[in-house]
Amino acid sequence: MIKPKVVLSSILLTVLVVITIITKNESEHAERYIVLNDVGSLTFKDFFGVPDLLSDYNASIATTIKIKKIKDSIYAETIFDRYQSWVDFGILESDDLLVHEHYHAHITDYGTNALNNLILKKGLSFSEAKYARDSLLSVVNLLQSNYDKETKHNLDRESQIYWEYKIDSLNQVAKRNQNEELSFDGAEVFFSSLPTHEFHLYPDMINSSLYTSQNNIRLEIITIYDYVYSTNANDYENPNNESNINVIKIDSLLIDGLKALKITSIDSTESKESVDVFIPNNDRTYQIITSYPKNDVYRKISENFIKSFKIDSDLKFWINYYESEINKDPWIANPDNSNNKNEILHFTKNTESDYAVIYSKAFEYDKKLLIPFKPLRHEKEDIMQILAIVNGEIKISNEIDSLYQMIPIELSKLKKGSNHIQIGYIPKEKDSIRDFNHFYSTHIYYDK
Repeated sequence: MIKPKVVLSSILLTVLVVITIITKNESEHAERYIVLNDVGSLTFKDFFGVPDLLSDYNASIATTIKIKKIKDSIYAETIFDRYQSWVDFGILESDDLLVHEHYHAHITDYGTNALNNLILKKGLSFSEAKYARDSLLSVVNLLQSNYDKETKHNLDRESQIYWEYKIDSLNQVAKRNQNEELSFDGAEVFFSSLPTHEFHLYPDMINSSLYTSQNNIRLEIITIYDYVYSTNANDYENPNNESNINVIKIDSLLIDGLKALKITSIDSTESKESVDVFIPNNDRTYQIITSYPKNDVYRKISENFIKSFKIDSDLKFWINYYESEINKDPWIANPDNSNNKNEILHFTKNTESDYAVIYSKAFEYDKKLLIPFKPLRHEKEDIMQILAIVNGEIKISNEIDSLYQMIPIELSKLKKGSNHIQIGYIPKEKDSIRDFNHFYSTHIYYDK
């Protein structure tokens, strides 16, 4: 928060110095640096620093990211510096200002969560983690600056609400990357807090929803199973019979490459605006619902929530399927039959490299050939590259994050007759043994 400029007399300065000495004496035995596991527990009584009399602001919080190594475990923590964090005298009860400072700490938390994701997924060494931290801190510092600039240091309350949503969303996404259980029905969207889940079974419909409601805005995503909604605006019929609900706009648009229908309406009795977006995908329809006061800031939150919608890749869906449903016997595993995937039976197999790779029956899906396979000789952390060689042409997978692996092969690019497909992996260099020159693989022949 910005404070007015004042000219301090020598007497007032003396009083401030005395108060500062007393404060320092009270806190001199307190630990300077603390690990910030719960930002919400901070109060201004934890701010031991001397106020900056020349600053335009009423408070300042000092946080950073520290990397720790305990035995073989490397991880990042958010650190709060008590002696570099300060607040002006006389405003210790300003809740709005305290929340504003909390969100500075939450931005640092975002960098910490992002760094822990990198350490976990890429197996970073301590020195590599320090280098990554320095890069992330530049991103964090830019966010901190933009946060203060756009909220006018908490004076712009509407912008403050927007930034709280934005920062919370960033942290939820970072946490989601560490906890795959937060993924949802083949899609994801950026909630600002952990959403509530509900499952509904109707006579003619089954759906599952996630929603949050805070700061007068409700954000929700619904999966409607076995139903594909039309994206033609001319097919839309207003399901609301209440005279206070008025549809003001119907748009066709693309969301994550999928055709979607967006319906904006106004509830005149509550001065609220709502947006419904229908996104058909294969055998289901995703419905995004936002409801909020008629206000540009809330509308911006709604738009960002809708834009954050992403469809999980087909590969991720099928990998999850194989790992959870049919991991017991990969030789005979195959997905259930349906209209949009077909099991491929005409394969011959010739596994080499001492059974380094085994695979399940391949199948066609979305005009692609998918061959689930599992490395046997190495753990996923020891694999440098997953790849397939199709009729002499190399196809590379960008993800090595699962027990099963799949590389989509475009059916249109396969030749008529017999196709030679070699699937497998190259391990990382380990203990100075250049094992990564070896391609552990299986040969498969597919007749088109």
